[in-house]
Amino acid sequence: MTDWQERVCVERQELAERMGLAAFNRHSLPGKNEMNFGQALEVLKAGGKTGRAGWNGKGMFLFLVPGSTFQVNRPPLLGIYPEGTEINYHAHVDMKTAQGDVVPWLCSQTDMLAEDWEIVK
Repeated sequence: MTDWQERVCVERQELAERMGLAAFNRHSLPGKNEMNFGQALEVLKAGGKTGRAGWNGKGMFLFLVPGSTFQVNRPPLLGIYPEGTEINYHAHVDMKTAQGDVVPWLCSQTDMLAEDWEIVK
């Protein structure tokens, strides 16, 4: 392992430890089988961003949108609920796409079983 690779591994280990991922493999090379989905999910819960090395698009990552409460004041919810109705918006995971859009994200079987999840800075 080169000095640069060692420094990157140490930095990622420190970030992982701050996020509660004590079992992080500090000797894995950047971009090579860094985490499984369970570890990636813990990064999201800790407020971090994650993505997969195997995703085709550049700049794609996931982040957790915390739950919130708001009052209905515009469509499309205004057509479903009366104005002023309090809505509990549940926490969920969104993805920043390669095109720069943000979309709701659902985990595929492939993503769930992958071992190439990475912390995104």
